[in-house]
Amino acid sequence: MTKLAYLGVNESLRRTAYTAFIESVLTFHLSTIYKHLSASDLKILNSVTKSSSFLGRLDLRTLTDTYNNSFKKRVMTIYANPEPIIEFDRLPSGRFRTLKHRTNLRKKCFRSVAIDLLNKVFS
Repeated sequence: MTKLAYLGVNESLRRTAYTAFIESVLTFHLSTIYKHLSASDLKILNSVTKSSSFLGRLDLRTLTDTYNNSFKKRVMTIYANPEPIIEFDRLPSGRFRTLKHRTNLRKKCFRSVAIDLLNKVFS
């Protein structure tokens, strides 16, 4: 990123390079593991984004924004699929059935967070 900025490469090309090389690696599993990351893990991942922003002289979105966008895309893709990987059960009220949570691990799992998102979007 530093070399591209130093050589005077156009901002759109620097942003494309960041998206292709750094953000794609960060977001590959981010929608699944984000809720399970500790504060120190989030700090490390945020430092990668901040340093890329500084070195590439770009205004990049935060890790939380990146997570929200990738998570919404993944959930809507699963929901729109005619044969989804995950079945979302609807209640007679139109809301989606949530899972019973006995532990925080279950509360933070992909399916539970996806159901919460779908209930927010479709209510």
